Amino acid sequence: MRKDIPMTNFIFRMMTIVMRIRGIFRSKKKEVLLTGLKEGDVVLDYGCGIGFNTMPAAEIVGKKGKVYAIDIHPLAIKTVEKEIKKKRLTNVETVLSDLDTELPDESVDIVLLYNVLPMIKNCPVLIKELYRILRTGGILSVKSGSGVNLYSGKRIETKDLEKLMTDNGPLELKKKIEKFHIFEKIEREGSDGQRTSKKLSKNGKGELGKY
Repeated sequence: MRKDIPMTNFIFRMMTIVMRIRGIFRSKKKEVLLTGLKEGDVVLDYGCGIGFNTMPAAEIVGKKGKVYAIDIHPLAIKTVEKEIKKKRLTNVETVLSDLDTELPDESVDIVLLYNVLPMIKNCPVLIKELYRILRTGGILSVKSGSGVNLYSGKRIETKDLEKLMTDNGPLELKKKIEKFHIFEKIEREGSDGQRTSKKLSKNGKGELGKY
């Protein structure tokens, strides 16, 4: 398996400067609300970077909700933790990791995958992992900005993105709003034609229930 490697600290800092400038002209809260996020939801901001979407998500879900901010780069986690402390947030947890989210099965309502997918070497593995942690009916919101495409040298078209989600989920495209692709986790169909959904047993292990 090809392993993802963090960009150098120098490139990360340069991209941070660019993102902060572009962020002035972005409505980050609106970007998060496109997913239907609400109070009490559990969110994963995968590839959280400097926390552009982590912070508004934490504000929306409130104390009853939870936001996991995951990134492969130590400087990203350090930046987000500094912002968490500054804003005195108690509902955000940072995780330094790559393709393994370290989260339980079906524990997340919404995944934000913003400006990161083109940089992932093994996209199928990542989507399978995100499918695993999403609850049935949960949302995976994908966005790829021009800066990320330029850095990675890779651009993912809508038809290729849909195939990636179908083959490794299944996740179904519910709507497309400008650069945002909103996918919903649907149940897998078993060999007998019945749909199955993975549920957690009391001991935390996955079980398959038929519907």
